[in-house]
Amino acid sequence: MVPPSLRGGGGSLIPPFEGGQGGPGLAFCCTIGVFDGVHRGHRLLFEQLQSLAHAEGLQPVIYTFRQHPLEVLRGQAPAMLTTLEERVAMLRQFAEVRLLDFRKVQHLTAEDFMHRLHDEDGVQMLLMGYDHRFGSDRLTDFADYQRLAARVGLQIHHATECLDEGLPVSSSRIRKLIEQGQIEDANRLLGYPYAISGMVVHGNGIGSTLGFPTANISYSPSKLLPLSGVYSATVDIQDIEQSNHPLSEGVRGSLPPSMRGAGGSPYSFEALVNVGNNPTIGNVGITIEAYLLGFSDSLYNKVLTIHFQHFIRPERRFSSLAALTAQIRSDLRTAFPSTLD
Repeated sequence: MVPPSLRGGGGSLIPPFEGGQGGPGLAFCCTIGVFDGVHRGHRLLFEQLQSLAHAEGLQPVIYTFRQHPLEVLRGQAPAMLTTLEERVAMLRQFAEVRLLDFRKVQHLTAEDFMHRLHDEDGVQMLLMGYDHRFGSDRLTDFADYQRLAARVGLQIHHATECLDEGLPVSSSRIRKLIEQGQIEDANRLLGYPYAISGMVVHGNGIGSTLGFPTANISYSPSKLLPLSGVYSATVDIQDIEQSNHPLSEGVRGSLPPSMRGAGGSPYSFEALVNVGNNPTIGNVGITIEAYLLGFSDSLYNKVLTIHFQHFIRPERRFSSLAALTAQIRSDLRTAFPSTLD
């Protein structure tokens, strides 16, 4: 499902890069990348982009790829921190966003690509990420890019690296942390809690029989799943018809009083979340289930966004449903001691 706010004319997503998007009299300062996760390193880059653009009287623009380049080059992309829709919506907070179809530019040399940006799109300045490389000729030295840019008539700058604990903040580093269940460290590098959005679907109903009804969500197959286990989280509820963006703060519209969470917020609830295959009841396949504290209404045909906060414990098999129920109570006390006092 593509949120309405991400649809362009005719109901389609922003069109792939075809050139000629600059418009008469407009000049741009751009940066280019996948920007998966739109993490702290990316945000530092975008702050530099905005500063350069403002200083030169240019319009900032972000070019991002419709698909991960590795999907085209190797046939398989890494599991993603953000879906395309999430990524575009987040990038729009910083500048105009244009989508690139990697398949249409992968054979261009660095100089040809610069010409295309400059001649067809009105780009006057390019800000390269600290580790960014582009062009089929695989240049590795920034001085080579500077030399080609001068020939094209393009100003080019190298962005400052963003470090955390002495190491670069990168999407690959964050993915590894999430896969290892180190969600607090991943959230620190992201600059926000890692989130997964999905529509509530019917599950096996075991949670209800145990006294802890859970919402099972479908999720994008491209999305990175955290290490199997139990997490504390906050969950935002969205109506499908009113959904703007999976990582937004809440749905626009009214919900019944029973759907209003702590602190008067109608959209956000504390939750205990299980990621895994539920070995105690023998499920096949990985599911994401959320038990929302203080919530009793039906969630079917709703979209939930789960913001992962803390890793509680790994998933494991219990000898009985009674043992599982006791563990859920213990997990709740661990995750929300003040709420359950």
